[in-house]
Amino acid sequence: MATITYVEAALLVLTLGALAGYRLSSHRLETREQKHAFTVRYLLLPMAALAFMLVGQSFTYNATRRFTGNVPHHNFGTALDAALPLVPFFIVFYLMAYAVIIFAPFWLAMAGGPALVRRYMVSLAFLFAISSAIYLLAPNDVPHAWSPDEYALHTGRFDRLLEFMYDADAPSNGLPSLHNAHIWLPFFLILFNDRSARKLAHLIPVAVLGVLISLSTLLCKEHYLVDVAFTIPLVALIAFFVTKVADRKGKSPL
Repeated sequence: MATITYVEAALLVLTLGALAGYRLSSHRLETREQKHAFTVRYLLLPMAALAFMLVGQSFTYNATRRFTGNVPHHNFGTALDAALPLVPFFIVFYLMAYAVIIFAPFWLAMAGGPALVRRYMVSLAFLFAISSAIYLLAPNDVPHAWSPDEYALHTGRFDRLLEFMYDADAPSNGLPSLHNAHIWLPFFLILFNDRSARKLAHLIPVAVLGVLISLSTLLCKEHYLVDVAFTIPLVALIAFFVTKVADRKGKSPL
């Protein structure tokens, strides 16, 4: 897990640099007030949202596992899941999700400003609360395709990456899939909130990556079909609910 943390930290630094460079090139920041507004809108608030997401993610996964370690777990796999091939190459897209997750609050800031980032944080709170309840009431597993004893039989480049992920990621807490949720929640928030002329430009990259990453969770045997089929409508409903409540109040819910 430490390796993933270092990778995420490096990606975060690159993301901040790229975003700052992009925005600075399109904004003339002459006064202190302009510089302050830029820093809060595009850097500090998204970083706060990212920290909130990482803490919530860790608590949702790790805290619930402490309570469900010794109780029976459900298995939601179907014959169709068993028929899907294992495609180690898709581990590239599975790991790519970590970069997308880090970039998400900054992308939302670009698409909708501080209000959309705050709605993202509220949506995350609902997501983590619902996920925690399900993990506790219906603990479930998604057994990995290979056990550590079988790693020596699979020595390809992408096999190694897949094995690394299997070692780093416990097979519990499959439904709902937070891996899918973190990709599709920003998509639906932009869909319901972005009214600018650049809406499609903000949506299309997220949609393309979302499809590839969702496929990777299935073809790397990290999740079942029901995990994906449940999670995407769940985050759509959360994003819709938060948007409607915020719009009714005429302001961001935070």
